[in-house]
Amino acid sequence: MTVKNKLSKLEFSNEGTAVEISIYGVVDGIDISAKTIKETLDAAQPESITLRINSVGGDVQEGIAIGNIIKSYGVPTTAIIDSLCASIATVIADSCDRVEMASNASFMIHNPAVGLFDAMTADDLRKIAATLDSLTKSIKQTYLDKGLKIDEKKLGELMDAETWMTAQEALDYGFIDEVGQSVKAVACATRKMLDMYENAPDDLPVEPDEPDESENPEQDPNKKGDESLDELMQKLFDDVDAIKAKYKPGQSDPDEPEQPKDPDKEDPDTQRKVENMFKAFFNTKK
Repeated sequence: MTVKNKLSKLEFSNEGTAVEISIYGVVDGIDISAKTIKETLDAAQPESITLRINSVGGDVQEGIAIGNIIKSYGVPTTAIIDSLCASIATVIADSCDRVEMASNASFMIHNPAVGLFDAMTADDLRKIAATLDSLTKSIKQTYLDKGLKIDEKKLGELMDAETWMTAQEALDYGFIDEVGQSVKAVACATRKMLDMYENAPDDLPVEPDEPDESENPEQDPNKKGDESLDELMQKLFDDVDAIKAKYKPGQSDPDEPEQPKDPDKEDPDTQRKVENMFKAFFNTKK
């Protein structure tokens, strides 16, 4: 079973009763969700579970749920970090019995955060702060249960600083159990996604960011090709003036002598040509 978008995919493979789950991309609860993982594992009834991880992180509560689901089956579990394991993805990894990490992979821990888009009262903000404090405790407990080689104070300092670690550093602190061979790093995020973090390294593999529509001439409503709307309108008016100059009212052939102009009557052919030009212009796709 595969659920995917451009950057995120959740894949499952079975070898007998051994189940391997690939978590590549953003833990968003849609493409990568606790619900899908639980439904698949319930059907498989695994005797061992392996997670392969390349993730920039994502929804904190969804990640905690995935970690708890993995632990709930009571079978041997292994996490293999193929490239990036950041934010809540580290909690998923450390929910497993054993964590292996490619020697050229990255491991990042930090405090949970929330983006605010609506007007908030002081009470609203206090509730959000309390929720974040609770989530921070849950995340710390997952790390501590892993059996770190540092105390809770040092762990808090690393999380406060948004710490990016090499595989060897993650091993020295006790977040992982083994450093494996290097693998070809594959992007699981765009640069804009990584820029949400303060200390994301510049050398991480990334997918190209989606072009900004306002910077794309083909998407700019005031552009058609390389010409601005004002330039096109001026050309249109120039063409209209040329038609009127060539075809006088009441004159079907430009070589015929000009007929006296009736101010109350517009030549139908000339009027139709002008109307057709305007229709063609405004029906043209931008």
